[in-house]
Amino acid sequence: MGILRKVYLYIFFLLILIDISCWPTRDLKNFTLYGETTEVDTNKLKINGVYYTLQKSENKSRVKCFVLYENGTYLDLTSCEINSNIESAIDSLISNFNAHQKMYSTEYISIWGAFKIMEDTLLIQRYHSSIMPKPGIITFTSKVFNYKMKILNDTTLIEGSVDDESKSIFEEYYLFKTNRKPDSTNLFMTNKRVKRKLDKLNEKRK
Repeated sequence: MGILRKVYLYIFFLLILIDISCWPTRDLKNFTLYGETTEVDTNKLKINGVYYTLQKSENKSRVKCFVLYENGTYLDLTSCEINSNIESAIDSLISNFNAHQKMYSTEYISIWGAFKIMEDTLLIQRYHSSIMPKPGIITFTSKVFNYKMKILNDTTLIEGSVDDESKSIFEEYYLFKTNRKPDSTNLFMTNKRVKRKLDKLNEKRK
């Protein structure tokens, strides 16, 4: 019985390893904006800060933010309640990210993405995961979603969705200039194994 149990355990772990080794190629093939942006035209859109929008309710207001980087990386800083002013709320989001950067870099794949500017439109791709991975390990399935934003001017965006053209409520995002912009280190850049697969897929598309 002991030998049989060991055989079953061996087969079980082997199947897990096979699944882990296969999923990046299977899942990452839809991440098509990776590697598309290597430099941002700041005449079209400034990225020297954080983009934010206000979400108001009856008793409180929240600020929702994201960041764009020169290498085409998108970072969602999520949102927080405004206790005093917009500046302190954005500063709080940045401080929280910086304090937990290692955790965000390895566990929260859904906050990272890629973007590309096409004429007056900002295209964004990001993952929505159904199961959060364990630190440092990618062992889950997720789906790539596409979003678009209308570029009104070099510091203002209007949010829409490529996957949901029926969406009728839009949010305006404005650039909040700051030199405390979070670092762009993320899962795709730090996980060499995943990055190699992304680079190969990107080369095939070209």
